[in-house]
Amino acid sequence: ELGKTRWEVPYLEPDEEAWREHRATMDAHLPFRDFELARPTADGGRRYVSVSGFPVFDAGGQFLGYRGVGRSITQLKRAEAERRTHLWFVESMDRINRATHAGHELEDMAGETLEAVIDIFSCDRAWPVQPCDPRAAGWRAVAERTRLQCPPAFPAGEDVATDADMAALFAAAISSSRPVLLLPAPLAERLAARSQLAMALRPKGALPYLLGMHQCSQARAWTEVEQRLFREIGRRLTDALTGVLAFSKLAESER
Repeated sequence: ELGKTRWEVPYLEPDEEAWREHRATMDAHLPFRDFELARPTADGGRRYVSVSGFPVFDAGGQFLGYRGVGRSITQLKRAEAERRTHLWFVESMDRINRATHAGHELEDMAGETLEAVIDIFSCDRAWPVQPCDPRAAGWRAVAERTRLQCPPAFPAGEDVATDADMAALFAAAISSSRPVLLLPAPLAERLAARSQLAMALRPKGALPYLLGMHQCSQARAWTEVEQRLFREIGRRLTDALTGVLAFSKLAESER
């Protein structure tokens, strides 16, 4: 990096606008403080540095250059990111808890939960279908919520024949304790989805459900934290489904 300006060395942050402001400050020979930038590391990560400097002039007022200090803030940045992630996780689960207590009707509870899922993950579509069984002749969407620009993927209230692609998805979800990323190309084309995250739900006294969400606008790599949160949401929704279905059976019995 010797002999180069900061913006001539590969960087990941900040954006061009921040660089322009920083360069304008230096061109004006003004001091700057705690300018943060991120450099790529050899292993594909990033290291963060904070630099401060002040201009130096000779006895005649001629600008000579800058003198300053730089410090590594990588650990600080990681700690801040972990804190934000933890806070997002906790706040998201609190919102899901409130959504799953939206009422004793399956449609109300599922709708509130799916809307929360779309907002939390910034995904384009969220849905549960039943049964999640590769041997079943057909399945049906229980509910579905989408963003305005994303069309519905499933016919409302209609049974759909289980084809090989859906059977493979059902089998993968049933056999895994973690969310699955499987999205066969024919299924992706049919559902107009670029990425998918799905998991099996097993409420007591009912056939398994498949909970899923789609990213339709672009391909997406779901992070480990997102997958963990989705798994916890699935567990909470499973408990809620157990309660709603039990209440429905009780109401039917009383009638």
